[in-house]
Amino acid sequence: MGMFSHSVIVDPFGKLSADGKSKVWEGSVDITALGQDFFIRIFGDEAGPSQNQTHAFSQLLANAVDLKQKSTAPIINYLNKFSETPQNITLSALNVWQYLTPSFIEVHESNEYSAGQGKEGEIAISIGFEVEWENVLLQIGTIDGKFDAIYTE
Repeated sequence: MGMFSHSVIVDPFGKLSADGKSKVWEGSVDITALGQDFFIRIFGDEAGPSQNQTHAFSQLLANAVDLKQKSTAPIINYLNKFSETPQNITLSALNVWQYLTPSFIEVHESNEYSAGQGKEGEIAISIGFEVEWENVLLQIGTIDGKFDAIYTE
């Protein structure tokens, strides 16, 4: 018996698909302030994302402009400290985002992710970007849609 795909439409994620009895839901989302065409993966349950996950992602969307502003300086600091930024590039708040390509968003099933954790009942979401000169993904960690940390995995 083969695996069958099924999909659900869940606001604010849009159309999500999963295989068989998988609890991993996938789709694609655009977040105007942060970029287009993020692949999204949600570690939900058999019916789709949990109410907490839906709430956390709604918060992230509502806070996207603020999230971008709050993460810009930490991203620059992180890249200056841990990456081999080309010598002809001086990173600033005006240019850093042009070197970041939206890659994926991971909605975790709890308040924990690899770089930190929030309070009980909160949901961690990681937003990954490809960096023009790196082969690791730069990630913005959020807790219930608010900026938490910059990290790579």
